[in-house]
Amino acid sequence: MKYRANGWVIRIAKMSVFHRLLILVFILYTGQVFAVITSNGNQDPSVIRQDQLKIQTQDYVLARMKIPLPEAPSGDSLLITGGPAFSGNSILVKVDSVTADKIDRQFKIGRQAGKQTKPSDFFSGWSSKYKVSAIRRVLDGSAGQGRTAVQRLLKNSSQRRTSKETKLLARLSRVRAVPAIPQPGRTYRIDLEIGEGQTLTEAVKELSDQSGVEAAQINRTYQLHVPNDPLYPLQWALENTGQAYPPGYAGSAGSDIKASAAWALHTGDPSIVVAVIDTGLDLTHRDLQANLWINTGEIPGNGIDDDGNGYIDDVHGYDFSDQDADPSDYMGHGTHCGGIIAACGNNNLDITGLSWIAQLMALKIFPLATDEAAFAALIYAADNGADVISCSWGPSGRSPSSPLLEEAIEYAVSMGCIVVFSAGNDNDDVAYYSPANHPLTLAVAASDSRDRKASFSNYGRLIDIAAPGVDILSLRAKGTALGPVYDDFTVVASGTSMACPLVSGACALFLSIDPSARLEEIRDNRQTAGCRIYGTGSRRQRDRLSGSVGLLLRRHNFDHSD
Repeated sequence: MKYRANGWVIRIAKMSVFHRLLILVFILYTGQVFAVITSNGNQDPSVIRQDQLKIQTQDYVLARMKIPLPEAPSGDSLLITGGPAFSGNSILVKVDSVTADKIDRQFKIGRQAGKQTKPSDFFSGWSSKYKVSAIRRVLDGSAGQGRTAVQRLLKNSSQRRTSKETKLLARLSRVRAVPAIPQPGRTYRIDLEIGEGQTLTEAVKELSDQSGVEAAQINRTYQLHVPNDPLYPLQWALENTGQAYPPGYAGSAGSDIKASAAWALHTGDPSIVVAVIDTGLDLTHRDLQANLWINTGEIPGNGIDDDGNGYIDDVHGYDFSDQDADPSDYMGHGTHCGGIIAACGNNNLDITGLSWIAQLMALKIFPLATDEAAFAALIYAADNGADVISCSWGPSGRSPSSPLLEEAIEYAVSMGCIVVFSAGNDNDDVAYYSPANHPLTLAVAASDSRDRKASFSNYGRLIDIAAPGVDILSLRAKGTALGPVYDDFTVVASGTSMACPLVSGACALFLSIDPSARLEEIRDNRQTAGCRIYGTGSRRQRDRLSGSVGLLLRRHNFDHSD
């Protein structure tokens, strides 16, 4: 066992003998938790469903990918069978600062004159060809200006800062210097009326060539493809004893995340906020209510944007699908994911989340989701204090990139957030699927209760980590049935959608111990906590975290076979 020279070595050296012995016991008994899946595995007959939320993104070649990309679809149809779906005829466009200032000035003049701004005032050559019905800014108020706001905060006395401002500054300790800070506020949506002989793809290409345009893409839509806590003994992902769950299928003892060992060190911190970008959360669920994030700068129900963040009455989060302040879960997926992350622990109710007392920020983007909605939700999470952003969705088909959504991820990371994405349920190389393939996300694949690759899970060299994702018991939103219903408050579901929040919860637990931990450190831990295991039919090397304990006690090397 080797230790790297870092702050943890010093901390461990200063611990009492008892605590060092306790850590040693944890290290000796830590087993298989999360694994990087570097190749396709055999099919798992125990999997009975798939449930991944899908986001449609624009085909866009990333220079960093040295892999063959899918061929572009043929034909002029806007909605191609088996391919991405579009949100009507709308385009997202990112412009430079000069053009953005011009557009905003024109908006202001139009409002003062009581007239609607005409898109032909900009992009004149392009808008003379395409009939533009509307143009509007995607982000309102101060959304997307977090880095600028931080610079102002640094000049103020600490006595004048709010608790939210103090947290935003503290969160930046996780960020290394970046070459360029994203400016997502210069993003607009343009609605078109496509004429005869025209296509939306051509309109985007020609708009991209206009002066002042930095990036343009089709605004594509999301699709839903969903095939002392009394129930803790059934949560095999947290502690696998080989229990026969689901009925008739027994897992392998130890194929879990060693949650109980981690809880001996820490059970979470209420100052850690995890944003769940999904179908919303059941705000009335008895095992979630105590852990809901509360925007203390907002006065509920007064119809005013009290904190000036661009959103009215956003007390627990926001609904970017219906554009209102009620992010209640309409189908159960978000509640299931939220329960995996932070269902209240040790309260004698239902299940326990990995982080017992983390706060959950509810950001709803379904059912009418678009790239625009996901973009705005990511910015909101970063601007309003999320430490971890959990995203259990991905493209419905091969779609290597979505430039503006990736910029939103880069912005969030520049603000100190850790962004976690499910890898996808297509049994394909994740390199083809954005945003999970982005280098600044943690891409999560799924494993089963025998520590094998789930048959549906995406795989490949761009996967960062894998976590249990088959037959996961978690919370049930009222009136929904995501999968097999266990009781009024819990339900079972499978997919990389379930693996993603396990990693998000582990990150929250990790940050409870070390709030300044960086994404690179979590990745380093994953790389140095690797061990060899037997795959189904062939032996493969998988990088692996040694459970949540591996997250907390990073820098240890494990090299053994199951």
